[in-house]
Amino acid sequence: MNGWRNRATWLVNLWFEPETVEDINHLEDMLQSEFEAFLKKWMFGGFYCDLIDFTAIDWDELRNAMPTEEE
Repeated sequence: MNGWRNRATWLVNLWFEPETVEDINHLEDMLQSEFEAFLKKWMFGGFYCDLIDFTAIDWDELRNAMPTEEE
């Protein structure tokens, strides 16, 4: 998917456009918290899980794609 391992990883990069490893760390924490809260609140969370597999997001791939200070 446009050079990314899977659709879920590509979507995080597409929608949030992280620029640093810190951005990705923040996104990972934020999205995980919001997703867990959503699943507790709504019984039709399975519908949204079919749209994007949050467990498939490859956070390490996103981090590795960030430029280092040397670049």
